[in-house]
Amino acid sequence: MALRDELERAQKYPTGGSEEGAKVQIILPILDALGWDYKDPGQVDFEYAVRTRRQRGQVDIALRESRDSTVALIEAKAPGKDLGEFVDQLMEYAFNDSARICVLTTGLVWWLYLPRADGNPAERRFAVLDVQGDPVEQLVDDFRTYLSRSALLDGSAKDRATQVLDAGREAERLFTEIPRVWREMLHEPDHELIQLVEQRVYRAVRLRPTADQIVEVLRGDSPIPSPTGPTGVISKPERDAEIVRLRDEERMSFQKIGERVGLSGARVSNIYRARKNPPAAPPGGGNSKAERDAEIVRLRDGGMTFREIAQRFNLSRVRVGKIYRRETARRPSGTPPTKRLTGFVLWNKRYSEETWIGVWLKVAEAVYDRHSNEFERALQLRGRSRQYITSSTQGQRHSRRIGTSPYYAYIYLNAAQCEQHARALLVLFRYGADELEILYE
Repeated sequence: MALRDELERAQKYPTGGSEEGAKVQIILPILDALGWDYKDPGQVDFEYAVRTRRQRGQVDIALRESRDSTVALIEAKAPGKDLGEFVDQLMEYAFNDSARICVLTTGLVWWLYLPRADGNPAERRFAVLDVQGDPVEQLVDDFRTYLSRSALLDGSAKDRATQVLDAGREAERLFTEIPRVWREMLHEPDHELIQLVEQRVYRAVRLRPTADQIVEVLRGDSPIPSPTGPTGVISKPERDAEIVRLRDEERMSFQKIGERVGLSGARVSNIYRARKNPPAAPPGGGNSKAERDAEIVRLRDGGMTFREIAQRFNLSRVRVGKIYRRETARRPSGTPPTKRLTGFVLWNKRYSEETWIGVWLKVAEAVYDRHSNEFERALQLRGRSRQYITSSTQGQRHSRRIGTSPYYAYIYLNAAQCEQHARALLVLFRYGADELEILYE
């Protein structure tokens, strides 16, 4: 039977079948359609004996180039089993046997690995084939590319798998590095960036800004034109006073004020609130940086968000976060403050939540609401032996649906893991990890 026909038949297979049933009714027919004669022990070897430094074992199926050369190992499990529990052992077997590719499968889901690639076992997985979820055309192409007899024997399967794995790792690195490079460019803009901005501004308004003006704008502190001043700009105190006047006397929106003074509406809002609610003097009436930093720690430990503190002290949220982390790092070891989780802030919205699992699920739901059309990217979020977000509950004994989406999140996690995965998910969708702010009592 043709490969396409076998795959279409497998799509109707019940998810609660046995391991042996999956082998006979799904796995072997697919291998047969890929050119492997499972009746020939020179091609397909069952209960294949393997040996590691620590133990001896068996793998369900070995695909052979000859009796002395194995090109792939396949370990079968019953549909519904958590494949993540068996990754480390199979990778050790495959590594010691010099197999080019190894596979963990229930017949309905196939995890494909390069056992000799760099990284931990989870980082060596290059493909996941979902027989009941992926389009048949895509499945036919992927199975032929990675597991057909001709592709495994001529080495093209391993070459293509290496390309896919490398491309995935490069993409993950770019998701992390691009925001970092961009922040560095804004903080310390080079000549090329300044020149580009200068040219674009001149082309738009036929006015040529100075390099200092461009740098201030990129860093978030933009001077505004003065209708009377001889230099064409006014000081920040004058600008801030003008913002307050426009808001209080002319009832102008923050967005409109921002357009007039060359700042974002959010930045104008922060300046206005800081001027209307200046920070209280620290204990003792002083105003040194040390006293300010101590007050930031006190307010944060008292439950105030970084954004609220930033508005009070007219600082950036990132700057407040750095001050808080630096100052709390100086606390004596062994005496952490006792804090109870009360919620979190994400994208300027406050959420009430008293459990870390709830934080993890609500962050995932918020990301899905913004990126439902591309949320499949979240399936890349995985650890050593499991995916933390999946498109089904198959193989996930501890998962919960993300809101009303068709995706599920793994929830057998401790507090640190919940926070770590929530921030990693934000980075995966090109947000900063620090956009998630945890709130405590």
